[in-house]
Amino acid sequence: MRGGMSTETTRTSAAVVVLYHPEPDTVQNILSWSGQVGKVYVVDNSEPPAYDLARSLEAIDNLMYLPQDGNKGVATALNIGAGLALRDGFEWLLTMDQDSRAAPGHVAGLLKCLSGREHQSVAILAPFPSLRSHQESALSGCREVNLVITSGSLLNLQSYVALGPFWDELFIDYVDNEYCLRAKSGGYKVIQCYDVTLTHNLGDIRSYRYLGRTIYNSNHNWTRRYYITRNRLFVVRKYKKLFPGICTGMLGEFRGEIKGIILFEEDKIRKLRMMVKGWTDYLLGRMGRLSD
Repeated sequence: MRGGMSTETTRTSAAVVVLYHPEPDTVQNILSWSGQVGKVYVVDNSEPPAYDLARSLEAIDNLMYLPQDGNKGVATALNIGAGLALRDGFEWLLTMDQDSRAAPGHVAGLLKCLSGREHQSVAILAPFPSLRSHQESALSGCREVNLVITSGSLLNLQSYVALGPFWDELFIDYVDNEYCLRAKSGGYKVIQCYDVTLTHNLGDIRSYRYLGRTIYNSNHNWTRRYYITRNRLFVVRKYKKLFPGICTGMLGEFRGEIKGIILFEEDKIRKLRMMVKGWTDYLLGRMGRLSD
């Protein structure tokens, strides 16, 4: 089941998708882009593995299902996919979340951004993420940016070898930001294509009215609040001298998130407590998976 394939994209591009207790619509999400690449590596971090969903994916003949022994985190799963793609001779790796859906021509549209650019100088080609229904970019074309999300992006495997793997100890959250800043510090470009849109869910985005304005909050759960807080601080410490403006912006987002939780979100006490724990573990140098 590989409709919509382009010979060039399937020859040069593979994909990795990370599963964690996936919903049934994950199958349709994967089907939306699986035919655009030569190989799909499905890394299942679910506990226990999602074997029922895996059986629904058996019709995709270019797919490899890889259940893990417990939740290894997003960074490790991406590294597994990258390693397999390199072994199998691919040049690009499409990195997807289980809740992201791509339009026909997604991969080919991203590769068009290479026109006029040196292949070797580009680390990531990223789409415009539509985080709300019918959200579109006011920009067009391909532009160099600082930060992009992992989902829907094409990773240049040649630059991946040079830069090293995703930072496993972050486990989840800010894995993409850290890699983007590492790429830029190494002289590589992060390119966003505003003509390619990815349908993507970021947390549980809800809108609120506040002082006559519409405010959007992600409503991440308390576990994610821990990782976002801890990992943001690690990344800021690592890159603040090289990218002071970007890191100042990250800390500004931190303050805005605290305000949003207090004003709008549910389970606010536990979320705020876990943010404090994230800050504490950062100070103590604790990384990896949050202990149960």
